[in-house]
Amino acid sequence: MNTEYLIYALMVVGIFTIYMALVHIFRRDARKMRVQRTAADAFYESQEDKSTPAFASFCGAMVAMTGVDVNKQKELTLTLSQAGINSPYAVHYFLFFKRIVQPIILVVGLYFFIQGITTAGISGAKKASLLMTGGFLTLIGIMGAQLYVTNARQKRQKKLLRSFPEGLDLLLVCIESGLGLDAALGRVCSELSHAHPELAQELERSRIELTVMSDRAQALQNLADRTQILPFKSLVASLIQTEKFGTSLLETLRVLSEDQR
Repeated sequence: MNTEYLIYALMVVGIFTIYMALVHIFRRDARKMRVQRTAADAFYESQEDKSTPAFASFCGAMVAMTGVDVNKQKELTLTLSQAGINSPYAVHYFLFFKRIVQPIILVVGLYFFIQGITTAGISGAKKASLLMTGGFLTLIGIMGAQLYVTNARQKRQKKLLRSFPEGLDLLLVCIESGLGLDAALGRVCSELSHAHPELAQELERSRIELTVMSDRAQALQNLADRTQILPFKSLVASLIQTEKFGTSLLETLRVLSEDQR
């Protein structure tokens, strides 16, 4: 019986280790999107690093065996971006966990749960332990990946919402000092990179896209799509209007800043 307990414990530890390893991969790759990069840095990095990591290739191959093409998951890529997961291989890792690892965890969780229900002659403590372990693993097996992404997205949106007024005020000050939109965004990112890293990351990504993309309106719209927060949507709509019709950017930002305050 002690050996059986040990096997159960090792199985739970192994599953939890796999889960935390994937979470670490998500966070590590997200940290690569630093806020102090220039557009040239991003371009040269994309030219130099063409190789796919071995683990990402393995995940992609395993997911492909389930009939899913990881290269056609645009909506999922956007959802992961909203959660702050910007790795080019985030879809590989997410789908690998959801379609390969989660079913395994689900089977193990159901096994523990059934053992707790059907096994006769066990103590109440052991039965409760089996049921709790089985229920926990079953929950992860059913919706573990989605819960993680949803939680990360909600936390990120709250942080962006709290930091938006300060970022908007600083952007207004930069525009009032005579800077253009691209230069003003760069200045805001530099000033807020430590106090509000999430906001700085989003604005820096938008600045890079404004530099390298031919469609500036789409580059701005990407910011609204990634955040899905009303104040950002209002800002983007105003900036697009300014870019399209040549209205006063300074007056537009003043009105938005007053509304936010």
